[in-house]
Amino acid sequence: MAAGDKLIIETVQVDSFFAFTIGIVVFFVGMRANERIGFLRDYNIPEPVTGGILAALVALLLYSFGGIEIEYDLAIRDLLLVYFFTTIGLNARMQDLVSGGKPLAVLLVLTLGYIVVQDIVGVLSAQTIGQPAAMGVLTGSAALIGGHGTAIAWAPDIAADHGISNALEVGVAAATLGLVMASLLGGPIAKLLLARQVTDTAEGDGPVVGIEHKKEDEARITHVNFMGAFWCSMLPSYLGTP
Repeated sequence: MAAGDKLIIETVQVDSFFAFTIGIVVFFVGMRANERIGFLRDYNIPEPVTGGILAALVALLLYSFGGIEIEYDLAIRDLLLVYFFTTIGLNARMQDLVSGGKPLAVLLVLTLGYIVVQDIVGVLSAQTIGQPAAMGVLTGSAALIGGHGTAIAWAPDIAADHGISNALEVGVAAATLGLVMASLLGGPIAKLLLARQVTDTAEGDGPVVGIEHKKEDEARITHVNFMGAFWCSMLPSYLGTP
């Protein structure tokens, strides 16, 4: 494209179910990347973050050089968020909270303190650029502590009360940025702190969170092979075969 030529943008609409399927593929791409690249595993970069960054770069290239903008129908996202928030606390037990002891209490105090800090910084920043204080809360603790679900839940009210039509997009962007930065910074920092401690982890113990990249455990039913089976069951419909 010659300098000065105007890029013609073509919008590609992706339906809700296909967007869900793409999300599964992106997850598997991130999982395979983490499996093959030791740096990503060593610094505990989450598989969805790895795949999501690669998918975002592909979308950026399509937009910048191909004039293609991808729009997703996010209805399935809202449904899955309901499932997520309904089931996330099913395994929580009061005994686990009590057994956390002093470290858990310190973590709780720090978390509550950072909620206040996030909102103060957010409100001051919003007012500095001429935005209502509510936008500072939305991009502060609502997005950074509450995550995408809380930002999505509060954005319509903020949009209606303050006349900010793009409050949803701003809230989701803040939550996404917070999630990615926390994952990219949290992994290396956690590795550094753990390296300073003497651990007696028994050989063969798997990770508390994340994915264990070991072939001998493939027979177990996990969220990974469940998503793989789901994707394979839907592949024929995308290929146009019965």
